[in-house]
Amino acid sequence: MPAVEMADLRSLFSERDFLTITSRVRLGLDEDAGFVAEDNDGGKYSYGSEGLPDPSPKISAQQLFGVRMK
Repeated sequence: MPAVEMADLRSLFSERDFLTITSRVRLGLDEDAGFVAEDNDGGKYSYGSEGLPDPSPKISAQQLFGVRMK
């Protein structure tokens, strides 16, 4: 993930909460897919090719990771 985008994402959370998220999900840039989230089990979601989920997931990222945005 480009440094500018990572800094933008990092600024949304406290350092502790950001580390909580990144300990469970690896965020990266795939040249063919754009912004991609990948978990430790090999699950992958490409926001570039798949867009935002519709309908939204039943559990929020806040509930899933136990973190809060600033």
